[in-house]
This record gives sequence, structure tokens and C-alpha cells, in this order.
Amino acid sequence: MSAHPESIEEWCHLVPHLLLSEGWQHIAEEPSSFLSHCSCPWGGSLVKTTFLYVTVADPPEDPARILVRPESRAWGASKFVACSPEYFALQEQLAPGDAIVHRWASWKVLRLFAVLFGEIGAQLAQTHFYHPEMAVQLRMRSRRNYPQKGDSSQTVTSLSEPFEAINFCRPTDVKGCVDIYHIFRVPTDLNLSQWAAAQFHGALESGRRVTHHYLNRPGIPQIRAFDEQFYVVLTMQSFKRGVPLLPAQPDEREPVTRIDAGQAMGLTKWVRYEPAMAGGSAFHLSEYLRLFAERIGESCRFYQSLDGQELLYFQCVVARDEWVRVQGHIRSAYLLQKTAYRRANGGAQAPGLSEGVKPRFCQEIDLSSLAERIQADYAARPQQKVHVRNTFVEVDVDEEESDEEELPIRSCRRHKTAAPASLDSCIGVA
Repeated sequence: MSAHPESIEEWCHLVPHLLLSEGWQHIAEEPSSFLSHCSCPWGGSLVKTTFLYVTVADPPEDPARILVRPESRAWGASKFVACSPEYFALQEQLAPGDAIVHRWASWKVLRLFAVLFGEIGAQLAQTHFYHPEMAVQLRMRSRRNYPQKGDSSQTVTSLSEPFEAINFCRPTDVKGCVDIYHIFRVPTDLNLSQWAAAQFHGALESGRRVTHHYLNRPGIPQIRAFDEQFYVVLTMQSFKRGVPLLPAQPDEREPVTRIDAGQAMGLTKWVRYEPAMAGGSAFHLSEYLRLFAERIGESCRFYQSLDGQELLYFQCVVARDEWVRVQGHIRSAYLLQKTAYRRANGGAQAPGLSEGVKPRFCQEIDLSSLAERIQADYAARPQQKVHVRNTFVEVDVDEEESDEEELPIRSCRRHKTAAPASLDSCIGVA
């Protein structure tokens, strides 16, 4: 199988022992620090550094916010550039906590790992240590409160090199201390030479120091505070009489209703919103508000997910700075929508739009994308041609791969097989 994980849920599914000590072979061990490895289900090897009870000075009240989103990290890198050992810039925002970034770092431990474990990406090994103009392009995705409440994690994937990793933070029973796991893939099998034994211990000690510095670096309290306020959660309530309305376009069908109150803003005609208008099949608040904003001449990005989790259909999030820019116009137009809604449906109620509400997430874990990628990978593999003649089964052998002087050997023994693990099985890490 060569389907690679794209989320923390997929990592936990493909590597059930991800955060356990079982299933890993130790390379080096220091007090409360471990370096270990195991085979990777999608090829090569996985290397894990484990740092237990790392102190976090002035930790946030919610431990799931210790690791910040890439967009907040980019903001912090620009604000505290004088005391930051890395260049980190946001290139494209895909969703809250999901972004493509340019990164260059000068931490020596990264170079040491590249030397000790070989192929972690030739370009990545160079651009992590030299000039920021050669910064590597990465996709980073954040996840919170999974698989346990208080957990936080980030997947890191290079868009140009075979490098992928995950950083994982879990609160401990000691206040202000967390366990940190950094797991990365090496595309080939590890060659653990005896000469490197002392270097493995050195890398482990250096990695713990870098981890402690990263969690307590200058400016991190301000970055975490900024991260906590980065997005606004919007919620729509009370549309029991049907979905809300939209300003009608000139070429649209006969409007549901007309209101004189909208003359000043040119919003007298209103139509019933249908998900197909926004390219959807079911109502999602993010799609409705995006189209609503477009029809009143505003451009704003609304998201249906937050930190890798799908929001319920009546909620969405928007970047606070964008919301501050457009909320006055949107709220004025939305008050007219409520008037038109009551005119069209009767009664005194109309869908309200509030902000600052606690996000509510869909609890189902969707692994359909992983299943599709595994199926596509399986279908792309070359299949042997099988011919059935009477009671005999003949398998074609590629002539280029066989020795012309030797006859192909066919085994009469039927080997035992094991069914693959179901994607519908329970996912979790103890």
C-alpha cells in the first residue's frame, strides 16, 4: 500500500501504535527521552522522537492550544523575527489550520537527523539550513482534541520532496508539562550503523532542548493569544420555516417577495436560497454566506471546518480581520433579509445570525478519502493475467523479468492470507 495519510485521523488509522511504546524498536534512550523506529505501512520507515514531561511556561488554559495554527505561526514569525531561528511565511490559506507555507529553519538538530537517517528529502535537507530564498514549500494541517481531549497535532508534508511528519502534543498529569512526539518518515529502510550510536544520543539531547525552546520561545504567549482570537464562529438560528433568502439578481426567476425597506441599498427583491446556487447539495452556512456576500458586492472567505473538524451545517468560521471589514455591510443587508423572510413566510420569526458562539463539530470520522486513495493505488498496480484451462490455472510471467534459460517455477502450495483491516474499525490511540 502506498496511499499516504493526509490527516491525523488517517495517521492514527494506518499506524495504530503511533503514540504507544509497543511496536517501536528503540535506537537511543535518555531520561524521559526516546528515539525509536518501525516499518512504515506505506513504504520505508518511521522514526519517532519522544520527549516526556516537557515544561511549558505560562501554558494556555486549554492544553489543545499549545501548538498554534500555521497562519498564526506565520504572523508570529513576522512579528518576532529578531528572536526567531526560522523563516516562516504563509503562501496560501486552504482552511483554518490548513495552509501551504514557505519554511526555512536554522536548527542544527535538523541537519543532524538528515545525516543520521539519510533520505528525508534532498531539497528539504538543504533548505532547512541555508538561505530563506530557498525555503521549502510545505503543507501544514492542525488538529485539536484528537484522539483525546487536550491533544493537539500538526501534519507536515513537503510538496516537492518525499518528506512527511507529524508533531503531536499531549498534556500530562503534571500541570504545565506535556509529552511531545515528533514522527517523520524515511523513504528507505534504516541503516543503523554502530558508528552513529553516540550521535543518536546527541541528537536526542539536542532535540529535547530545541523542543523546550520551541514551546517557550520569545513571543509565544502573544502568538497563542492571537491564535485563539484568529477566527470568529458564526451561527444561524431559527429557520424552521425554510432556508433563508438571497438578494435576487436581475436575470433570476420571479422573486419570492419584495420589500420597500430595501430601496436604499437596492435590495428590494429576494429569492429563496437553494444549495445548488452555491454548488452544494445540502445547506451549509459557509456556502450561503459566501453567496450572500457576493450578491451585495463583498468578497469574504467563510469556512465549514476548523482545525481539521467539520462544523455542523448551521455554523461556519471567518477570519476576524475579514469579518471586521465586511460585517457592517453584511449585517445591514441581513436585517433586510429577515424582513423579507417574515414577509415571505409569515409570522414574527426569522433566522438570526450571531457570532462568538462555541463551535459545534460533526463527531463522525470520515476515512472515505483514504479508502478511495487505497483503492486507486490498488487498481493502478499491474495485475497478473490468469487463464483457466479445464482444471488448471496458468499465470503469465513477464518475459523480461524471467530467466530465459530457466523454466518458471509454480508453487503447488496455497499460502494463507489475512484480510486487510477495515476502514470502519474503531480508531484511537491509547
